[in-house]
Amino acid sequence: MLTAGLLALSLIAAILLPLLLPSGEAVTLEMGGEVIGNYPLDTDRQVTVESENGYNLVVIKGGRVYVEEADCRCGVCTAHTPIDKEGETIICLPHKLIVRIVGG
Repeated sequence: MLTAGLLALSLIAAILLPLLLPSGEAVTLEMGGEVIGNYPLDTDRQVTVESENGYNLVVIKGGRVYVEEADCRCGVCTAHTPIDKEGETIICLPHKLIVRIVGG
């Protein structure tokens, strides 16, 4: 019974928490712990991020951000849903890339 209650509470939090987060104003791209770019969410663009490990194609469109392409084997970052809320991230571990929504 306790497990079912905790599971229900977790499900409710997972649904409501993203709705309470403020929308972000920009996206920051970080690679290896260094900021390599800041871009406003209100301007559509594509950014190709290249490193010695490979590349990612980051797309800002309609106030949301997603990774359209990556040449890593796992491709987890390309399967991530678009993000637009402050604090949300998309991470590509093989390329050491963090796509982070900031400002809100």
